[in-house]
Amino acid sequence: MRAGDESETSITRPQYPGDDTRPTSKKELAGWYSYGWAAEVFTVCAMGSFLPITLEQMARDRGVLLSDMVTPCSATLNGPSKTSTQAQWTLSSRYDTSGPSGVSPCVIYIFGVEINTASFAMYTFSVSVFVQAILIISMSGAADHGSHRKLLLVAFAVIGSVSTMLFLGVVPKLYIVGGLIAIIANTCFGASFVLLNSFLPLLVRHHPSVLGCVCESPSALDDSRAQEGHSDFTNNIDHGIDSDATSPLLHAHRRDSENATDMHPATTITVSQELTLSTRISSLGIGIGYIGAVILQIVCILVVIATNQTTFSLRLVLFLIGLWWFLFTIPAALWLRPRPGPPLPTVYRGKHTRSWIGYMAYAWKSLYRTAVRTRHLKDILLFLAAWFLLSDGIATVSGTAVLFAKTQLNMQPAALGLINVIAMMAGVLGAFSWSTVSRAFNLSASQTIIACILLFELVPLYGLLGFIPAIKSLGFLGLQQPWEMFPLGIVYGLVMGGLSSYCRSFFGELIPPGNEAAFYALYAITDKGSSIFGPAIVGIITDRYGEIRPAFVFLAVLIFLPLPLMLLVDVERGKRDALALAAELQPSGAQTYGTLPGHEDHAPPTDTTSDVVSLTKDSFKDFMKEHDLVLAEFYAPWCGHCKALAPKYEEAATELKGKDIPLVKVDCTEEEDLCRENGVEGYPTLKIFRGPDSSKPYQGARQADSIVSYMIKQSLPAVSTVTEENLEEIKTMDKIVVIGYFASDDKAANDVFTSFAESQRDNYLFAATGDSAIAKAEGVKQPSIVLYKDFDEKKAIYDGKIDQEAILSWVKTASTPLVGEIGPETYSGYITAGIPLAYIFAETKEERDQYTEAFKPIAEKHKGAINIATIDAKMFGAHAGNLNLDPQTFPAFAIQDPEKNAKYPYDQSKEINAKDIAQFIQDVLDGKVEPSIKSEPIPETQEGPVTVVVAHSYQDLVINNEKDVLLEFYAPWCGHCKALAPKYDELAALYAGDLKDKVTIAKIDATANDVPDSITGFPTIKLYPAGAKDSPVEYSGSRTVEDLANFIKENGKYNVDALEARSEKVEEGDDVSASPSATSTETEAPAATGDEKGDHDEL
Repeated sequence: MRAGDESETSITRPQYPGDDTRPTSKKELAGWYSYGWAAEVFTVCAMGSFLPITLEQMARDRGVLLSDMVTPCSATLNGPSKTSTQAQWTLSSRYDTSGPSGVSPCVIYIFGVEINTASFAMYTFSVSVFVQAILIISMSGAADHGSHRKLLLVAFAVIGSVSTMLFLGVVPKLYIVGGLIAIIANTCFGASFVLLNSFLPLLVRHHPSVLGCVCESPSALDDSRAQEGHSDFTNNIDHGIDSDATSPLLHAHRRDSENATDMHPATTITVSQELTLSTRISSLGIGIGYIGAVILQIVCILVVIATNQTTFSLRLVLFLIGLWWFLFTIPAALWLRPRPGPPLPTVYRGKHTRSWIGYMAYAWKSLYRTAVRTRHLKDILLFLAAWFLLSDGIATVSGTAVLFAKTQLNMQPAALGLINVIAMMAGVLGAFSWSTVSRAFNLSASQTIIACILLFELVPLYGLLGFIPAIKSLGFLGLQQPWEMFPLGIVYGLVMGGLSSYCRSFFGELIPPGNEAAFYALYAITDKGSSIFGPAIVGIITDRYGEIRPAFVFLAVLIFLPLPLMLLVDVERGKRDALALAAELQPSGAQTYGTLPGHEDHAPPTDTTSDVVSLTKDSFKDFMKEHDLVLAEFYAPWCGHCKALAPKYEEAATELKGKDIPLVKVDCTEEEDLCRENGVEGYPTLKIFRGPDSSKPYQGARQADSIVSYMIKQSLPAVSTVTEENLEEIKTMDKIVVIGYFASDDKAANDVFTSFAESQRDNYLFAATGDSAIAKAEGVKQPSIVLYKDFDEKKAIYDGKIDQEAILSWVKTASTPLVGEIGPETYSGYITAGIPLAYIFAETKEERDQYTEAFKPIAEKHKGAINIATIDAKMFGAHAGNLNLDPQTFPAFAIQDPEKNAKYPYDQSKEINAKDIAQFIQDVLDGKVEPSIKSEPIPETQEGPVTVVVAHSYQDLVINNEKDVLLEFYAPWCGHCKALAPKYDELAALYAGDLKDKVTIAKIDATANDVPDSITGFPTIKLYPAGAKDSPVEYSGSRTVEDLANFIKENGKYNVDALEARSEKVEEGDDVSASPSATSTETEAPAATGDEKGDHDEL
């Protein structure tokens, strides 16, 4: 059984106004990475190196010697040695107030208070962290709600980078200004990184590999479509129509099957799909940031040396750091999508402007409520406690190492700088390599963090070896020689890289959805606030014993303390608790976002009593026996589709409660046997029960009103009886009601209508009457059919031949608005209408309304020949790419012919007006316009054993030849396709010799090429036999080399037996190296996994 989605559905159904549900694009990820590359240099190069030095030196230039309180301190940095010594003293002064030998302490007076110049930088840093915490909390409301997330990120980045560049003009007498600028820069850096981190869960949640790769076997394909909402807009939008998966819309519902496993996530899924992806993205971001920091750090060192290491040199370096930060923020500003959050509940949305005071007040209130309720989030509390100790350990080890190396190993500044660069480079390696290690050893995220902690523990333990007399007598080992610092620097960097990426992504998994910025604020505060305690304790120990080495005992204990806490963290439990808290913080769920302007205070109060009944194995059968009709949802708490469905399902349950149609749910993580008995193969699975032993798939849309409408239809007979009393009620029971007016003795017409109603009862509500008086009152003659609707002319009359096929064609046409709107509930109807569909992409409702009125005469003229509909370009604009339009340029127009799988994009450089579009439509219908075909370039040479086909070579390589051609339609992101690739290469190798003139093994990237075939899942494998190319045979067996070869033998024209030919070659001693695993295929284990059963990554 395959697990369902672990993340939010994408652009299928926005959860609130402005919800950007488009799948994460490569460009958007590049924007996220770009900011890490831009800003990480500030913390590494500025805060970690040059900013403290600069602040100390500028203060020193205005200070006096502590020894006599009169003599001015040195005004310049005169040499390399002195610069580095003072720098190290500055960084170490928080632990050792005596300073290095040869450097006299200096003091300054700020508002009459005597302050050590070395402490000036530390106080500046402390103030900036305090201001940063206040700011992070205050702006979290605007970050999580409304459309300000990206705006705030860019604003803080610009202010922070410009502030850093302003150091170039700060002379020593303005050292106070320098401190203020440093506070602003560091505050903005911290705030911007909290905002950047708040994007991470959203990028993961909307990532193509998470959003919708529904893995189903062919035998379950029909059910799975219903289960996964295939009557909904985006889950159908490419189904059997367009294999263009390069469009984000198609990407929106695939899930890489490498992560699609058994339904029991707690026992068989070691690392959840979202967490795996989150860690990978986070690791790459950390690694990219470290690379940028190392590059700029080296450049800065060279600049300082080249400019004689004066105060100006340091200010110039800070300018370069700020410039780097500013320039590389630009790609982030351009490529990151705003990803707005839900509207702020406490701000009246009827106003044109929103009060920032309102956002701040909401943020602080939310923090208080969240802090109170977070006590119920056991796993977040455990993690934050562990992270607090880890952060303290990291900061303390870093500072202690510098001080120990300088004071007890007498290492020179250049060597200390080299250790820093080596540690950063190791950090880059750690950020990239830990995910590989975790996959290789099948480690969960918490286990990987624990592994980092254990590795980190080696640093203080190694230092403690110096206490052992036998080792001490050696004169090396146990940190007795300077060279021993270098390998420990590598260990420190590896651990830093791993912890930075894994802890951030791991914490993201535990955050209640919709509260990313607020919880990352807690994460940042825990991180920054922890570094007060460890260094202070190390200082006390050092003062007590006169040396640093005894502090290694404390460091060993400090690093060990997070270990038991991390062992107690349960990510699955944490995610469930987070969802529960999210529901509590936003009690009315998605409905809150739909509150009418001005009515926010009248939102329904929290109701802890759900109208959805939770069933277990013990209660399931009895409940089904007690109710005639039940809709059951089989779900998993971590499933994204289930999360999206929950508020809608609850709303439908409330409405249907009064009609005695109960909605129930079963948690498949708790009731595994019950779900297995009911054939659940994905989440959520919706089934209609008429008793415990009679069920069928729910095939409606997953919207509240759709569920209500669908279940009401199920509760009624296929054809209801119309009377004078109930006619008006029946006519308005649904959006579309079909009533047959037949004479009571017209058995043939009544039978045809009843049979038709039975076949279409899931789609329409049917009724009939034999009363001629009612027919006369409605202005129709018997026999006639009337379709009542709540749009256009309100009703349509059919008086043609009483034939099911003719009636169906008429109903589809009559039930379609002249110019409708494409959305989740309408798309399926448009596509199955059997005629071309014309799209009008427009970004605003006003534009769409204007086009609707302008195009109605055109729609009326071509009614029955083509459907015309508008589509929200902001919400569903990515689908324009499917139609070979530029998905960034609107308004736009295109025609799609599902029957021919043809697309006709209208020239986007031309204006869209009724006259020109009318002519374009006419030309398309007349066959005067060539369809647009997307194709990769034809390969100049075929490199591998498998022939690569593209759209422009499809006819030559597949159709117009006398070969049996086995063609795989694949998608680059498809996990099943990746698993098949080596076997498919092996299969191709079997036919590469003497058999190549009869059989071709080929593949085509169906996401990058338009193909005439209808593809519903990846991989799809079809055999085009020679002489029967118009009747391809689709493969549905196990994906082993042996079975595929037998399929070609049995269905191809030439009946080629490649396996026998290979065996003969082996017996004759011929070289069969082209088939490296030839012998393994014969003894391959029976197909047991999804990949072996022929599962699809469905479109």
